[in-house]
Amino acid sequence: MPDNWTPSTRFARAWRSAFVCLCLAGTALLPAAAQADARSQAKRIHDRLAGVPPTEAVLTSMAGDIVAGRETEAAYTAMQHRAFYDVTLKNFAMPWTNRDQTVFTPLNDYVATVIGMVRDDVAFDRVLYDDILYVGRSGLGVPGYSPSGNDHYAALESQGSTSRSTWSAQRSRRPTASRPTQPRAC
Repeated sequence: MPDNWTPSTRFARAWRSAFVCLCLAGTALLPAAAQADARSQAKRIHDRLAGVPPTEAVLTSMAGDIVAGRETEAAYTAMQHRAFYDVTLKNFAMPWTNRDQTVFTPLNDYVATVIGMVRDDVAFDRVLYDDILYVGRSGLGVPGYSPSGNDHYAALESQGSTSRSTWSAQRSRRPTASRPTQPRAC
């Protein structure tokens, strides 16, 4: 035993050894902590985009994307859930279409078009100027589209047929105004 061996030195060495062991254990657990963090991030992303918790398989896939640095892919995975289209997008666009700015109104052509454009990855600014309309696919057993009524969309919503696979894009036969290439003076 060395001359300078005292109880306080023994305690300091024990504390140092314990600290080193804790650091090594923490380092060994770091990948698991990062994975747990990625899983909680994936769950939070899915909950916020789809409004519902993900399945275990989807959660694992999204967490893998996050760990690999592909957060956008994880978000796109969450956007594949039906609730993203039926609830999140519908509630996003619906207030723009009514005077009370409420989400509690029947589905309409504008909201269906926004849902379809997001599904088809159409540039969102085109909702302001493009002559595009999304209607329900044929064969769904709903009234046909009419510009003077909302029966087509109300029937789709009452059937629960508002998912992303329901819509098909149609171009109107009306000519569209061309957009000026140069700004005009007012």
